[in-house]
Amino acid sequence: MPMYFFDVLERDGTITHDVIGVKLDCPDQALDVASRTLISVLQDEAMRHPEFKVQIVVREDAGNEIGRRDAIVSQSDQAD
Repeated sequence: MPMYFFDVLERDGTITHDVIGVKLDCPDQALDVASRTLISVLQDEAMRHPEFKVQIVVREDAGNEIGRRDAIVSQSDQAD
């Protein structure tokens, strides 16, 4: 089973490299994990930071990027 790594890139340019990784069956499964992780990050960060950007970069064990999941949250000053 191949290893996949999930690096987190924050708005300020900070990169947290995943050095542990996870064994998964295929790239699609790794991208699904990245999507679920992104949702979790959004839930945690949105209440504390009204504006932020985060990207999860998925790498396979040879170091090649297989995809990204990203989100941008911004506060609107417009009232309905």
